Amino acid sequence: MMLAEPVDYTTDMIEAGISFNGQNWFTALNYNGSRFSNQYSQLSFDNAFNPTFGAQTVGVMALDPDNESHIVSLQGQYRFDTTRVNGRVLYGQMSQDQQFVTQGYAYALPQQSANAEVDLLGINLKAQTRISRDLKLSAVYDYNERDNTTQVEQWTQISINDVTGQVAYNTPYDFSYHSAKLAADYRIVRGVKFAAGFDYRRDDRDYQDREITDDSTLWSSLRITKFADMNLFFKASYGLKDGSRYQASELTSSESNALLRKYNLADRERTQVEARFSYSVTPALSVDLGARYALDDYDETVIGLTESKDLSLDSSINYLITDNIDISGFYSYQTIDLDQAGSDNFASATWQATIEDQINVVGLNLAYRNLLQDKLTLGLDYTYSDSNSDTQVTQAITGNYGDYFAKVHNANLYANYQVSEHLGLRLDYKYERYQDNDAAQSGQVDEIWNVLTFGNNSHNYNAQLVMLSVNYRL
Repeated sequence: MMLAEPVDYTTDMIEAGISFNGQNWFTALNYNGSRFSNQYSQLSFDNAFNPTFGAQTVGVMALDPDNESHIVSLQGQYRFDTTRVNGRVLYGQMSQDQQFVTQGYAYALPQQSANAEVDLLGINLKAQTRISRDLKLSAVYDYNERDNTTQVEQWTQISINDVTGQVAYNTPYDFSYHSAKLAADYRIVRGVKFAAGFDYRRDDRDYQDREITDDSTLWSSLRITKFADMNLFFKASYGLKDGSRYQASELTSSESNALLRKYNLADRERTQVEARFSYSVTPALSVDLGARYALDDYDETVIGLTESKDLSLDSSINYLITDNIDISGFYSYQTIDLDQAGSDNFASATWQATIEDQINVVGLNLAYRNLLQDKLTLGLDYTYSDSNSDTQVTQAITGNYGDYFAKVHNANLYANYQVSEHLGLRLDYKYERYQDNDAAQSGQVDEIWNVLTFGNNSHNYNAQLVMLSVNYRL
């Protein structure tokens, strides 16, 4: 920890392409490549006295290895009548074959380097057609694949719990997903548009607790823009996630509870609503408001996250004081309520926890432009955020894990001066103040007998930065 690494590396990047276009079509072939070369392969440092060897030992840490990336893509667009089709196909390869750092390592390795290689494949298709003046249909399909072709070797594994010394394999992580979206836009009257659609995504993973998950979402929205100074937007959606058989202990370790479900892989039922409102009070003053509520129900989970409620509200105001002075501000509020279940056995849930999070963020932006013959701009950006979290644990008796808070003040004063048509200078002064607390120090956490603490973990700090930027445009 906290070791200063030597820096001497080079990254070479190249982009090349060729394109053709006609009256109703367009196509392009592109190549993107990069090569990272690090002049330092390892960092050596002295360890403290080691009683096993009876002397001071030397520690070694591997640094970022050399690697390469190459991607070739073919894309195109074709339009006929009221229909337009876009597509792209890409193939890429990433590789890294630098030798391992083995100094001080007591085991014989099956290979001197990983010879790591990953192949990428992507297909993107999109089609839009207008059936009539008021009705438009669209479809989107995406396929992405990450294929790890690295050679599988046997490696010695040491388990923290039972030190079995059993042979483990560097199981390659492969990943792919299919995504399809169907949508229809219908103009009811001028300035009032209704839209509805269906989104589907299938994720396929290797060597994970759950290898296949399916996400399906049905949604609809209403947008009103018929009023000269006011816009309204409403959206509602309902989604389901399911997939293949869950294998909690088989693909992780024998110590994992078979009832445990990771929230990003578990079955979930999601209901969400959203509304937005914008209003131009005057040509110089505008107001925006928004609200969103989402309910996630993990109805098949016994151990893990069982329910989540997320409510967020945001607002912003923009005011043009003069042609050269404008001010804007925003405020957002969010609450996240979580229900979680845990277990100290492998048969059932033995404790429950309720976590209540609140986040408040307020910001102010002020800019004064066109000073000194339209060459100087002065500005101030300020943001304050305040978050609080409270955790209640029920385990035979109710215990309070304690309140947690984090507060951040962030201010940026800047001056931007355009010396000439080609040369620009900018001076920034940034200040950040961060404060939080450690619930373990509040005393309340002692009510929960099996919580392990590590002393005071607060991270309070003050940071200041002065920066001069030079921009030269040819």
